[in-house]
Amino acid sequence: MHALVHIGPTKCGSTALQAFLSRNAAALAGRGLRYERWFGTAKWDSSQVELPIAALAACDAVIPYRRTRSVFGLPDLEAARGLARAWLDWLDTARKGWTERVVAFSSEHLMVWLTTVPQVRAMHRILSERFQSVRYVAWLRPQEDWLLSQYSQGLRAGSTATLGEMVQQRLKSAQRAIPNFAARLRLWVEAVGADALRVFRLDAPPEGRDHCDTFCDLAGVAGEDLDRPETRNASFGAHSAEAMRQVNLRLPYWGKGQSGINPARQGIARHLEQAAEGEPPLALTEAQRAQIADAYGPGNRWLEETFTDCAGLTTAGRPRGTPAAPGTQAVAARLIDLLFASRMGALAPLTETQRARANPPRGPRTGRTVPGPQAPSTDPTP
Repeated sequence: MHALVHIGPTKCGSTALQAFLSRNAAALAGRGLRYERWFGTAKWDSSQVELPIAALAACDAVIPYRRTRSVFGLPDLEAARGLARAWLDWLDTARKGWTERVVAFSSEHLMVWLTTVPQVRAMHRILSERFQSVRYVAWLRPQEDWLLSQYSQGLRAGSTATLGEMVQQRLKSAQRAIPNFAARLRLWVEAVGADALRVFRLDAPPEGRDHCDTFCDLAGVAGEDLDRPETRNASFGAHSAEAMRQVNLRLPYWGKGQSGINPARQGIARHLEQAAEGEPPLALTEAQRAQIADAYGPGNRWLEETFTDCAGLTTAGRPRGTPAAPGTQAVAARLIDLLFASRMGALAPLTETQRARANPPRGPRTGRTVPGPQAPSTDPTP
């Protein structure tokens, strides 16, 4: 039995692949590809986070982000070791009954949380002890696209940064952090060898195919005829993004007593994303594009030389638009639309329990902004 492991990174098609594998698990099993979620983490995320957690625990390390550890209920190393032991016990028992030729794993957090060669080697060792061979695969997208997508994701998670501030923050850590894909993949090449790793461009699949087809090809099974679940991956427009940022500045991300996400935020991001149709898109300035090219260009060239399927990554990117300054009237219109939608019942009313946990808006009702809380993130800059 062999293992095929998707390692990420974030914002590069992971949710779509995991939804495909989950939706078609029975059909794929009949064709020789096993995909099975462990109950211990399936409730948390579509990513199989047990893999990087186990690798980190084997190196006496934990998830490197405090908020994420809290969300997953893993406050310390002992808790992480306990989860790792439980998953490995389950895996050792479950695989005795598996008859498929290949077992699929997918966790975009492998590229994000494992930041040293020993940690990657620990992951490889855990799997190599249980499977005849282990191969890894990653999909990448141009950093310009990644940063714009990440900005929308950050707004959903309570970020109060402007697009320019977020870009500058990422560039400060460009030598070591995602989206410096080369820096992370060099670790994998050193740990497992380039022959065990395939890297593709998410934005350049063969005509008529997608990365789910490619994953099936690597596993040696047919997948073209299988369902592609709809995955919601909307982005904000320029005006709705600023409206969401203004909401974040005033409406806390966390509920009372840090009891989970503030129920008062329920449905707001989705409504603003839907309202973004017809807006000018989020776009980078020419100066920002030049900075991004300088920061990530050398690493992208190494990727192109090392992995033939990455050809063109250095010059790729979405069509260049002109950044639209979010005018006061346009942002106000989005917020008024949001208020009207709430009054008309488009946003679900809160239950009594949710109302008790809801954190009300804060700060003066003027244009002055008040720093908001930091949301939990599975992809901050380590």
